[in-house]
Amino acid sequence: MIYSMNYYTWIPFFVMAIDQMSKRIAMHWHYNNILIKSPYLESKIVWNKGVSFGMFGTSYYNVLVYCAIFISIILVIITWAKSKNKFDIIAWGLIVGGGLSNLWDRWFFGAVLDFISISFYDLQFPWIFNVADIAITIGALLLIRRFFIKTSKKASITEKSK
Repeated sequence: MIYSMNYYTWIPFFVMAIDQMSKRIAMHWHYNNILIKSPYLESKIVWNKGVSFGMFGTSYYNVLVYCAIFISIILVIITWAKSKNKFDIIAWGLIVGGGLSNLWDRWFFGAVLDFISISFYDLQFPWIFNVADIAITIGALLLIRRFFIKTSKKASITEKSK
């Protein structure tokens, strides 16, 4: 069954809108000293000048990394547009939307605004992230899930044919 791209093409724009709005709200709260602090969630403003998890922050290789990110996004969009599976389309939409939103921040602000910090009692998650990062992670997990489902189905079909 081929799913209509018209319906799913809005996913990246929805992700971008939610991410950009959440970042503006976080900045507003930060500048007005409205802080979220609970046992599990804390708002911390960090401008991530690196790529993933702050890597290559002030490196000479930033231009190469940004080019690689741009080319990767183009390839993902092409793959996404050709996909005929609902989960793939949703997953790629989440990844594209999150990637474009973070790329938007890098282009206009020179860094990505991260503001979500989570913990569980004394265990602190080592990275601070944003809504775009959540969308990218969920999209990647959907693709990984689909890969393992495909692989396990192929393995069971192969075993049955023996």
